[in-house]
Amino acid sequence: MNNALEKIIKSATEDLRDREEARDEALGRARRARMLSKQAIQYLHTYETEKASENLEEASKLLSEIIDYADGHRELLFFNQVEDARQEFAEASILFSIN
Repeated sequence: MNNALEKIIKSATEDLRDREEARDEALGRARRARMLSKQAIQYLHTYETEKASENLEEASKLLSEIIDYADGHRELLFFNQVEDARQEFAEASILFSIN
């Protein structure tokens, strides 16, 4: 009985650590992607298209990495910070395409 309880606790602890690690990685990438997207918009306003393009490319890679971290942890995709980063990236991409 005690052994079964220990296994459950160990499994739950490992799962929580895994989720926390994935969350930390996803949120760090989301913050960076959002910042890069905001900078891309600023670059577009000052006609620095090449810098904007570089920022959008890096932001796109970061957002793709978040999807990888969300494998098995789909809730990561719906954290506010991740949604905000995706929205900022979409806005920057649209502005870039019409520029």
